Formats: sequence, structure tokens, C-alpha cells
Amino acid sequence: MHSICFNSFSVSIKELGYRGIVYPSSKSINDENFNIVSFYPKDFEYIEFSENMYSVQKISYTIKKEEESFRKYKDYETLLNSYSQEENDAKEAHFDYLDRKIEYEKEELNKAEK
Repeated sequence: MHSICFNSFSVSIKELGYRGIVYPSSKSINDENFNIVSFYPKDFEYIEFSENMYSVQKISYTIKKEEESFRKYKDYETLLNSYSQEENDAKEAHFDYLDRKIEYEKEELNKAEK
């Protein structure tokens, strides 16, 4: 899903005339590391033996519990509990009607076939 969104975003950025995107790396512990997306690879020159491989040794995260968004609404308990006996009874009556109608139609069909 994320790649689909990013691809759509990238296509839009390219259509606006940008040559690429530079954004902070999520793996970085400071603001010094970036990711680069180029829409035109020919903008870059390959420098022989310049490649390097890195392995991540440690990543740390700070976790903060966020308030659940539904709690921001004054009557959230009422909104979350939408059960209504009247609504349930009306649905049951409708289903009962449909069951009776189906049985009636089967009986009429059987009578017509005889």
C-alpha cells in the first residue's frame, strides 16, 4: 500500500517538473542522512569503486502513547454503542416478513406446478 501511494506521489512530482526527491532517512539517528530518488538516472555519474556497504548496528525508538482519537468526542460512548433494540426489532420483523414471503411464493409455485 505504501509503495502504491509513494509511486502516485512520485509520478505527480515528476509531472510538476521536478527531477527527483530528497528526504530524510528513517534509519538515521540525526538529520545528516538522506535518501535520494532520481527520476533521471543519467543525472548521476557512476564512479568506479565508490560503492560501500553498511550494516545497521542499532536503531532506537522513542515510544509515546497517544490518546485514542475517538475519545476527543463528547459522546463517544453513545457513538460507539449504536445498538438500538427498536432498530433490532424492526430488522427482525423485516427478516420474518421475507421468510414468510419466500414460503408463500414456494407454496404458490408448487400449486401452479400441479
